[in-house]
Amino acid sequence: MRRRPPGLLFILAFAGFGAVNHPGRRDAVSRAAPGVIVFTGGPLQTAIVLSDWNENQRLMLATARHVALAESTLAHRLKIEIAMYWGATWSRYAATPDSLALLRRLREAQRGAYDPASRGQAAIWVFGPMGATASSSRRLAAEGVAILRAHHLPVVGG
Repeated sequence: MRRRPPGLLFILAFAGFGAVNHPGRRDAVSRAAPGVIVFTGGPLQTAIVLSDWNENQRLMLATARHVALAESTLAHRLKIEIAMYWGATWSRYAATPDSLALLRRLREAQRGAYDPASRGQAAIWVFGPMGATASSSRRLAAEGVAILRAHHLPVVGG
């Protein structure tokens, strides 16, 4: 049986991978965003859930600037834990507290942390490792801070 060369569909699908967020590239277009982001810990009495994919995409775009930080730099800052659930499958779990509890038990999230601005230092978003991708720290731009403020997350820590 003779193999056919890749068709237009394959080429378009392959080209689509190039549109995913590339860390460090300011001109990168991103189509990648978690369906659900859950914030817990620190000063939060209850979990705060962001489940609007478009808003989550804007938040991810606001984390484009990589910063090299020693762990000791973040050790004394306020830390809020984050769990990012990538893919549309997870959105249904954000609807009620019971389903949110189930979501947390599934542990298929990319873990990380949000450190609000502190002592003249910018807010930092830490992406935990996921698969072959190592952990990375990103400066949270003003649009990301505004999104978190709108959801009553602290934007200045101790």
